[in-house]
Amino acid sequence: MTSMIVSTLSGLHIIGDLYQCDPTHLSDSAELRKRCTQLCTDAGLTVLGDFFHQFGDAGVTGTVVLAESHIAIHTWPETCTVALDVFVCNHSRDNSDKAHQLFNSVLEFLQPKEVIRKAVERGRL
Repeated sequence: MTSMIVSTLSGLHIIGDLYQCDPTHLSDSAELRKRCTQLCTDAGLTVLGDFFHQFGDAGVTGTVVLAESHIAIHTWPETCTVALDVFVCNHSRDNSDKAHQLFNSVLEFLQPKEVIRKAVERGRL
């Protein structure tokens, strides 16, 4: 007989398309890494590691791995656009507030003029 494991995962996954961002930081992988990890810490999240890649003098793709999940960012400075992905989960409490805080902090940093945001509740919130 096989036992079934029931997940109690609770998480909020916020996906954003950011348009007309301030281009100042969109092609600076070191600054994006520093800011993303600091914003995660400021939101009360636990940073486990990160990886950021600079595409020549163009955009950046990066991710910060969290004990509570991740943040991923992809920039296109030539069009001042950013794809942003924030997923924060926890099996013992609702961390939606931390997901919103992190997402909004990145918006404050990048200053987009237009944001298309989608939020997906994952698991049992």
